[in-house]
Amino acid sequence: MAGALPWPGQAESADFPSVYVIQFLIEAEQQGFAVPHYLFDRALNYLRGLSRLNGANLYQARLRAQAIYLLSVKGEQVSNALTSLHERLEQQHQSRWQSDSTAVYMAASYQLLQQPALAESLIRNYRPGQVSQLERDYKPVSLQVQPFASSQFQSQFNLDSQYLYLLARHFPERAKQLSSAQILAQLEPLFAGAYHTQAASYSILALSASTEALVQSRNVPAVTLQAQLQQPDFYQWLAANQVPLPQAADYYGLAWRWGGWRYRCSS
Repeated sequence: MAGALPWPGQAESADFPSVYVIQFLIEAEQQGFAVPHYLFDRALNYLRGLSRLNGANLYQARLRAQAIYLLSVKGEQVSNALTSLHERLEQQHQSRWQSDSTAVYMAASYQLLQQPALAESLIRNYRPGQVSQLERDYKPVSLQVQPFASSQFQSQFNLDSQYLYLLARHFPERAKQLSSAQILAQLEPLFAGAYHTQAASYSILALSASTEALVQSRNVPAVTLQAQLQQPDFYQWLAANQVPLPQAADYYGLAWRWGGWRYRCSS
């Protein structure tokens, strides 16, 4: 298969870096940046080829699921490819794949296809910080695998950042339930310097999507007020105004700012 983008010094395409670059090209376009049409035409044709692959081991499944998702973002019809991958995974792995990032990308695709029940059945199984059953079971059949098909390149931090991004972008109700402690825990490798370029890029994408979800939430007055309050902070201000707060501040996390708390500043 011809590569989507030219990679210096490489005679063959590098699938995972290519898909990574294509995802950020799509993000750039959505942010209003001009992306050359010829580049998108080549990239989308490349994604179509990936979406039609037959393999469904750990890294093949992740690659196919991400390609299908990106095609769905661009408005292409992906129902057949998505169903084919879903059936292959069930046949080959039963339910062991459903806690993997593969399922997260598939859930996002189902959400875009207006199939919320299927989307919810998959997104609920992912656990940040936990290696999926599919990855634990993975045993390469050959030593001749792409260097990017590894847990070093596809680190847990990398996968968790992609999960947070897709959650904020396509599952805002679930994103509202994340506490600040949970988000900070997911980003800990970034603060510790334990990351590579791709993982850091996805973490920035995740934070950007989370911020967008925050701004577009129902609780805009609380968001505005929190931005203005330094001392006392938002929790202390509420307590001083006799708002009943039976739990410590960390308990509420982002829920009150994302509209998940039962009090509203407009009340």
